[in-house]
Amino acid sequence: MTNDYPADVLTDLVAMLGDALRIGPEKIDPGQTFRSTGLDSLLFVEFVAAVNARYGLHVPATDLHDFPTPESFAREVARATSGAATAPVPAPAPVPAPAPIPAPGPIPAYTPAPTPVAVLPAPGAAGVAPAVWQLPDDDLDVLLDAVRDDRLTVHEALLLLAGRG
Repeated sequence: MTNDYPADVLTDLVAMLGDALRIGPEKIDPGQTFRSTGLDSLLFVEFVAAVNARYGLHVPATDLHDFPTPESFAREVARATSGAATAPVPAPAPVPAPAPIPAPGPIPAYTPAPTPVAVLPAPGAAGVAPAVWQLPDDDLDVLLDAVRDDRLTVHEALLLLAGRG
């Protein structure tokens, strides 16, 4: 088999493969298959995307099955780039991670505006006229609001309503 690819293409691909595998390029045998180096389907995609970006190509990741070793893939990359007569595109500069968003300060406790409530004695209490327990309809809304705002218990409200007659 002849080496009909520039040595720098193979060296570059092996270095990029080492980056994808997170190992040193010296530990990669260019004649070894991609699968035996530990390149899985996700790393295939990452590796081919890096090669495409570096050389300005549009090689689909599935083409690595046609070129199973770094040597055979280097021949294909060299063939594809020689027709374009372009030098390898330098790798893009890494994008810095965005600055972390600071955590918001403590959320102040909700304190509702004070609403005046009439405190009424229980129905039938001594000295209370029966007219006190006959609430008009708009006072019923006030009574319900008092229950919702926990100013009266449901039991207290029922006692007041029972006295309405």
